[in-house]
Amino acid sequence: MRKVAQAGAIAFRQAPGGPLVLVARARKDPRAWILPKGHIEEGEAASAAAARELLEETGVIGNPIEWAGRLEFESDGDRVSVDYFLVRAVREIGPGEGRDVRWCTLDDALALLTHGSARDLLRSSWSRISHW
Repeated sequence: MRKVAQAGAIAFRQAPGGPLVLVARARKDPRAWILPKGHIEEGEAASAAAARELLEETGVIGNPIEWAGRLEFESDGDRVSVDYFLVRAVREIGPGEGRDVRWCTLDDALALLTHGSARDLLRSSWSRISHW
């Protein structure tokens, strides 16, 4: 089984009612809602890859703040390890890859996210997101 390293973004912004987090439809299965993620390019820092993937997939520019955690799973016979980072959204510049994206409250994001591990990671990160 091949090991694949990826990086992902828990992108957030502050709103009058409290923080919002960004979720996106998955490319492989558009019925699924995920936190943006993707491959780390050779020589690229994981935090930089998280910001790049966020921009490519959603059209959101963000600044990585800190490491949020790691999720591991199998996909197409590969063992995928994703390091997620809290990323403060700075600006939206376009539709990215044209995926559906939504800025959500914590409860709405938890209801949309397809995978329990992503919901758990978001829950465990929420107090740090609220701090920023």
